[in-house]
Amino acid sequence: MKDLLIIGAGACGLSSAHFAKKAGLDVAVFESSDRVGGKIQTSSIENCFDGNNPNGGGQLIAEHGPLGWLDHEPLLQELCRDLGLTPIESQAADEHRYILHNQRLVPLPLSPGAFLRSALLSLSGKIRFAIEPWANLSDNANESVWAFAARRFGVEAANTFTQAICGGLFAANPRETDMNAMFAPLVGVEHRDGQITRSMRGFARRAAQSGGTAICTFQDGLEVLPLAMAESLSGHVQLESPIDNAHFHNDAWSLYIDGEEVGRGRNLLLTCPAKTTATLLRHLEPSLIDFADAARGQDLTVTTLVYPEIDLAAPLHGFGILGSTDPTFPIQSVQFLHNSFSTHTPRHCAVLRVMTKEPQFDTRELQALLGLPAKPKFAVTHTTPMGVPHYRVGHAQRFEKLEDRLAAWRGLHLGGDSFSGIGINAAVRRGAKIITKILSADS
Repeated sequence: MKDLLIIGAGACGLSSAHFAKKAGLDVAVFESSDRVGGKIQTSSIENCFDGNNPNGGGQLIAEHGPLGWLDHEPLLQELCRDLGLTPIESQAADEHRYILHNQRLVPLPLSPGAFLRSALLSLSGKIRFAIEPWANLSDNANESVWAFAARRFGVEAANTFTQAICGGLFAANPRETDMNAMFAPLVGVEHRDGQITRSMRGFARRAAQSGGTAICTFQDGLEVLPLAMAESLSGHVQLESPIDNAHFHNDAWSLYIDGEEVGRGRNLLLTCPAKTTATLLRHLEPSLIDFADAARGQDLTVTTLVYPEIDLAAPLHGFGILGSTDPTFPIQSVQFLHNSFSTHTPRHCAVLRVMTKEPQFDTRELQALLGLPAKPKFAVTHTTPMGVPHYRVGHAQRFEKLEDRLAAWRGLHLGGDSFSGIGINAAVRRGAKIITKILSADS
């Protein structure tokens, strides 16, 4: 019997298995597909267009899912040390981010002073923003992102920034998105300090002192991480193993494929999407089906475009477009990869990573905005179904109640991003927290 069975070989599943094995637990990971990594997937494209050589010769590292992780996570640093991996960081040239506002790019203000100088707000909007320290507190546990921002910073600031940030980062509607679930640290700051502005000043000061917050990946792309974790777990990861049933009996969990038991363990961790989790546990907790429907998110399409620099109307500086204040704009966000990871892009080329909700988009939307030629020299597109879960208002409370009900089943843990925490940092933290909980229960 195993100490821990894990369903799903994405970032959370593999990092959980790594920390469990490091702690001396016997683990088995079951993955339904023929590859590890989950939403992390990298394509290395040889002989891509090169700005100095029209016949090819350039290399493009294209990420179809996450671009990387934020550099402030100690657990990822530990994970890389354990695996002997050396991350690379995004370059300083990418530090400026833009918001598309009234059909023009406006720099995203990253400090209270920058907010007050920004063209994104009118004078009355800036005055309302400035009195944030005296805004009313709220004990509403089911507040939307928009409602939180409107209460703290005013309606104009809420309309301007929450659409760009929620829409650009998570393909979500800020009026429907749960503040506690999506931005819990900010809610904690409000409860602790009674205001947000002071923490923003501290963040801006620390960022300036440290040179900013970098995105981390690897020279050969982000998929290096799950591949290295799977290799270190050799013999413990089973691919093409679509678990279709899970049962708890005789104080242990059993996993099945087509009626045949394929694993038995004292603990079970599900890191798969909520819909899959609901199917596997339907006989234990029927309400999971409703939870999965509420957390259903958008498909995420990533299109990587390559343009010769010489064909641009002007150089493209900065990190890219964080999002748009216009909810009808078809493009979610745009990253200028040639500035952030120049070693991943062909020489003398502008490389754009465009995220959209729809699998097709008209590049003319970007032509006038960025001064691009009519057609890119190279393009590659990938769609991840349900790429980003949606934490609708009330999500945090629904998950808390769900965990209370599932506590009746010993050793059962939920680790998928449909439940809490989007991104690689959150996935690894989730995995480490669950392993700590298992070890504490066993001690």
